[in-house]
Amino acid sequence: MGAELMLTKATKVFDRLAVLTIGGYCLSFIAAKFIFNPGGFPLAYVVIFFHLLGLILIILGIPLVLIHFRKSAHLKLDIILALIIFCIPIIWFDKQYGWLNINFIAANDYSTDVGSIPQFSRSKHDRLHFKEVHPLWRFLNVPDKVLKAPGIDSIVLDIEPKMTSRLVKRALVMLGWPRTNTGANGLTIEASANIVAEKQVTDLVIRILPKGEGGSLIDVRSSSRAQRRDLGSNMVIIRKFIDHLDLEIAKSKKALN
Repeated sequence: MGAELMLTKATKVFDRLAVLTIGGYCLSFIAAKFIFNPGGFPLAYVVIFFHLLGLILIILGIPLVLIHFRKSAHLKLDIILALIIFCIPIIWFDKQYGWLNINFIAANDYSTDVGSIPQFSRSKHDRLHFKEVHPLWRFLNVPDKVLKAPGIDSIVLDIEPKMTSRLVKRALVMLGWPRTNTGANGLTIEASANIVAEKQVTDLVIRILPKGEGGSLIDVRSSSRAQRRDLGSNMVIIRKFIDHLDLEIAKSKKALN
């Protein structure tokens, strides 16, 4: 009798958390799609919270289904449906962003070179989505500083700068990240990058310098349009850009052979 009571209570708790999580998914989607971060609301934190809650419910829900089946030989279809609903955004999020890429480092601006940092045509303040954030969310702000991109150094290519510039532009086109500014010599390229939501834009600058005879040195910097932790998004953007640049370099070399 005690075991059945515990099972009933556990099922009720699961049901309530499931409703909360599904409601959170829906509200987060509506806010991101139609309202977009009113008053600097930390929407990304809320989205990750509900994704984590969904992941926890999957871990707890599977044994709950098995226990119900063992006791009554009937599947709890409502719990199974909830588990399927939770799986869809979690798998999508992992594909677009990657769970292992989430971090809570107090930074939102990364560069492959911090000795000579690539510069944007506009200041950080001018690029912010919200110049003034609601006082409730100001505690999330972090100091304005550029950190070294961990594990990623400046890229050296045996390709002359003008050709490298063309490859960089092709990589941006493949990513669907529109260019926002190109330096007078064409060797500094800025773009608007995004990962998950189309309106969640991050600023990207790629600097191309001559290296030796006929070579190029590429530095990449990604900077959020907010003053709070980026939750790892800038590093995801830098890696995505470099991966697509590698593909364009491989295509170019293959075409020459």
